[in-house]
Amino acid sequence: MLGGGAWVEIKYPKDIDAPLAVLMSFHHTFITHVGVFIGKNRIIHTMKHTGAVISRIDKLKPNIVGYYRPLKNWNPYRKREFWRRRHYGC
Repeated sequence: MLGGGAWVEIKYPKDIDAPLAVLMSFHHTFITHVGVFIGKNRIIHTMKHTGAVISRIDKLKPNIVGYYRPLKNWNPYRKREFWRRRHYGC
């Protein structure tokens, strides 16, 4: 649960999936950076000295932990299918 609601990981994002939250780690132990997948192999995020930038996914790929979408953004049929799945605790 992120932000008080259910979020779903999208393993292989496509342009149609945009926008998605992108979680990144530059310290290998915890999430240190967040961006937004905007499609066409691009992520918009901020950097300390330059402000908002658009980067290609392949440049950040080693640091990307996952792509996520809030479940509330799904249509009712997709939500129902999701909750019928078997969920495993981690």
